[in-house]
Amino acid sequence: MLNVTSEYKEAILKPDRYIKSYVTVNNVKYEEKVKHIKYNSSIVTGGSFTIGTTNASTVEVEFTGIIENFVKDYVVKAFIGVMKTGNEVEYIPLGEFLIDEIKIDRNSLKTKIKATDKMKLLNKMFESKLAYPARIRDIVQEICNYVGVKLDSTMLSTKNVNKVVGKTCREALSYLAQIENAFVIFNRKGGLEFRKLSRTNYKITMDNYYLKGLELNEVSYRVSGITA
Repeated sequence: MLNVTSEYKEAILKPDRYIKSYVTVNNVKYEEKVKHIKYNSSIVTGGSFTIGTTNASTVEVEFTGIIENFVKDYVVKAFIGVMKTGNEVEYIPLGEFLIDEIKIDRNSLKTKIKATDKMKLLNKMFESKLAYPARIRDIVQEICNYVGVKLDSTMLSTKNVNKVVGKTCREALSYLAQIENAFVIFNRKGGLEFRKLSRTNYKITMDNYYLKGLELNEVSYRVSGITA
């Protein structure tokens, strides 16, 4: 859960809000050179939600000018903010990512990078050293320690499970998330988190509609089946 001020909530709901952004790459801040940020994050795979998903989030950033000091796997942190009363900007993080691609267009004088969150670090084969049966929380912590990421989840249970054999860290987490009735993500702070679906109290009112209104499917969603 992100903590934002009441002024941020008020400003973000205004139709004439002013948005700013910046990124850091290897702890170097880029603001004026950031031309475009494209962020993609979803818990849905192939048009349907599956318990135990381990989808990765990605970010693409386009910079004005040629930047030659980017290196593959450099850490990218992206932030977006809204201007509040008094021209003060309050930022929230989009997440932490590792550079996959670097493209420099020397004719158009621009640089593009594409980065994926730390989910890609979990593709290593997993061989647990714990004594089994072991607690889910202990297994997840062992995986995080192994790949060098931070566990940022308080909802993990103390259920005992048998050893997962012949799987990658990502596959093992998917299996454990299914038992927990959850899915796995890297949150906006860059920590690994088990998260469940929850209802929101946020409502879209008529004041938030575009001129042509908002079209909704009025047929309630129904669960058509469960696969185990």
